Formats: sequence, C-alpha cells, structure tokens
Amino acid sequence: DLERYVIPMLGLYPARGCPFVCNFCSVTKIAGRKIRSQSVETTIASLRAAKAAGVRTIMFTSDNFNKYPDATALLTAIVDEKLNLEFFVQCDTQIARQPELVELLARAGCFQMFVGVESSDRQTLLAARKGQNRPATYHEIVRLCREHYIGAHFSNIIGFPQDTERSIHDHLAELRAMGPSCASFYILCPIPGTEQYDEFLAE
Repeated sequence: DLERYVIPMLGLYPARGCPFVCNFCSVTKIAGRKIRSQSVETTIASLRAAKAAGVRTIMFTSDNFNKYPDATALLTAIVDEKLNLEFFVQCDTQIARQPELVELLARAGCFQMFVGVESSDRQTLLAARKGQNRPATYHEIVRLCREHYIGAHFSNIIGFPQDTERSIHDHLAELRAMGPSCASFYILCPIPGTEQYDEFLAE
C-alpha cells in the first residue's frame, strides 16, 4: 500500500501526554498530562517492521519527545540496530538545555525538529499559559540544530488576543534574524474543550 505515496512515511507514538498547560492546546485533553510510554522494545520492533515494509521516513508523533523518559534508550537502540531510517520529532523549547540529546538525535537519524515557539513576546506566551517558552532561548535551539545538521522547524501562532500588526511584524523580524530552517504559521483557533475556548465564549 505504501507504493501509492510519494514518501513512504509512518507515524509512531512511543510516548503520549504533555506536562504543560497551554490554554489553546487540546493535547492534554486527549492524551493527559502524565507522560507514559510503550517499551523501547515495542518501538524498535515497529521500526524493524516498518523498514522491512519499505518505509523510509518515520514521524515520531509524541508531542514532547525530549520529555519522554526513555528517549535516550530508544535513540541508542536505533543507533545500535543500524536501522538507517530518517525521522523527525516534536520537542518543546526546553530542548535548548539538552545538547546531549540533540547530538544523539542526530546520530540516530533525526533530520528535523518541530518546535512550537508560537510567539516571541513573553507576555503573550504567559497569557496563553505557555510560560515554559522563553524567547531568549530560541536562538540556542537554532544553533544546536544547525551544529548537528538537524532542520529547526519553528511553529508559530498568529491571532493571540495580545497580538497586534506591529507585534506580528516584530516576531517575523526575529524569526528572520534567528534563521530556523523552516517556519510554519497557524491562525489561532479556539478548540472546544480547551480553557481558551471557554474564555473566548465567556467574553
């Protein structure tokens, strides 16, 4: 069946859950805040089967790969198995303080890291209850990824209540100065079940 697709890619979910409380996000409503995972052996078995089936690219869909307790064990196993499968991961901005993990990601075959930076304005982030993001560290993520030949994909949200045309242009200017490999932009959408939806409805 994979022959029908331009890129034979498979999504794998080694761990689920997110410890953060961003008011616009549905992840914790669906997967909870406690991070729990399947065994490393189960994930490796899935990767072996994927490679045997002709898969060439893996998307690890865990929302915070760098918060996954067995990330180091899994990446080490991937290196030891010599699977030679390229993959990309999603990490939170605190990856800036985990240079050893970035280096191991690169050795294991990671080609891109998706990071939800959302905004360069600290007050906007605090209002969205995304206080774990500190814009002063964004450039370090780009630097680490560049050092290890991993593409830094910065995800951004436009339309926070605090946003103005000027603040959005300022954010774009900062992104250009930092130079991540890729940037994607999403318009804020209040999702039913999230705190933000209730706040928007009340207002």
